Amino acid sequence: MADLTFEQAVSTIVGMKDEIVRALGETFVMVGLSTTIAVIFGTLLGVLLFVTSNRQLHYNKPVNFLFDNLVNPDARLPFVILMIAMIPATRAIVGSTIGPDCRLAGIERVRPVLLRPTGGTKPARSPQRRD
Repeated sequence: MADLTFEQAVSTIVGMKDEIVRALGETFVMVGLSTTIAVIFGTLLGVLLFVTSNRQLHYNKPVNFLFDNLVNPDARLPFVILMIAMIPATRAIVGSTIGPDCRLAGIERVRPVLLRPTGGTKPARSPQRRD
């Protein structure tokens, strides 16, 4: 494969055009369906969590507790994936993936950015008005 010329590579890709177009179509369908499902269920869960939270229209502590505990572990999943993906970069920068110095290799700098949008399901408190 290393002695493949540019022209040979282009002709191989052109020969696979039908397969590439079909794979792109399948990819768009998968991404579109999963995005649609995530938006629908995410919106429903978010509205349910908000409406059943403290001082809201349908306050229901058991329902809110149940769905809050279902949603919160999923909110941490992107950070776990990033930590696993950062292992090679950490090893390249620090020389190891074990020890206290390894956390400084980038994970601590990225963590606030990732966790800011997933800070929990509790709405921010509005400032109290003082007259």
